[in-house]
Amino acid sequence: MSAPNANTTMLLTEHFEFPPITFVDDVINSVNEIMYKCTAALEKYLISKRDKLQVSSRDDSIILNNDNDNDNTEGSNLDEIEVGTAKLETLLESSVDKNFDLFELYTLRNIFNIPSDLVEEGWIKLDHYKHVRMINNPKKKLKEIEQNIQDMEQEIKFQLFLKQKLTAALVKAKKILRMLKLYSSQLKFLQSSPTTIRDSVLMRSNIEALRSLSPLDESIFFLKNEAKSLYKMIQILETKFNESVKDSEILPNERDTYVDTKAYKLLKLYYDDQKEHDLISIKLSKIEKTDRDASKIRKVNEVLNIESIDRNEE
Repeated sequence: MSAPNANTTMLLTEHFEFPPITFVDDVINSVNEIMYKCTAALEKYLISKRDKLQVSSRDDSIILNNDNDNDNTEGSNLDEIEVGTAKLETLLESSVDKNFDLFELYTLRNIFNIPSDLVEEGWIKLDHYKHVRMINNPKKKLKEIEQNIQDMEQEIKFQLFLKQKLTAALVKAKKILRMLKLYSSQLKFLQSSPTTIRDSVLMRSNIEALRSLSPLDESIFFLKNEAKSLYKMIQILETKFNESVKDSEILPNERDTYVDTKAYKLLKLYYDDQKEHDLISIKLSKIEKTDRDASKIRKVNEVLNIESIDRNEE
């Protein structure tokens, strides 16, 4: 079986609550620890065995050795034991590494392993992943999600705009409803029964007047169209007139010049008379304040009237 990929390793780690490689490392470390204990015990056993042999050789009276020779023999024996146990430990370490490398490969490929296609296609899931949908192409899915978010934002903006318009329409409709209720309250007398003969006559006349009225909406619509057409005609005439005056196509004739001149003179004469009349009125008001003689005021008024008649005759 092929080596486990990242998805398989993550699934097994989440299921066992520890990475599979840590299990293999713990086994190898345990074997190494036992091996080190064995070599240490073997070394200890050899040293104790050597000590027993040395004690027995000392007690033996047949063998006669010098003290220096005994010391050299003890030191050489101890060195040989340490070197031998060290070599044995190195040999065991290499053997453990070689064999447990195979153990690691076998364990990770055949024991702590699940076919990758079963994991990627979702055939094997943990309990808390049963209702989770796996995404094969996350970038494409991310673009779709972003597009959906943008669409939802546009929809929210449209709904807020629609709500604003509907709220304004509702307020307007409530105002219209209040006006209609007011109008209906003012027209309730048409539905009430007359109490006197005069009321009955008034009701009949009101009903006939209402029947004679044409529909208000049609009249307003007709007036609106007529006003629009009239406004367009006025604009057209104004444009033509301005263009004609600008191009000097419309020039005043002799009659227009004569009428304009006479009108100007009359207006100027009227303005001068009015100005003199105002001055005389101011003087009269001063005379009335200083002198209350009615006869003098009457004479002055007669003089003014005579002067105005003479001017009109001229």
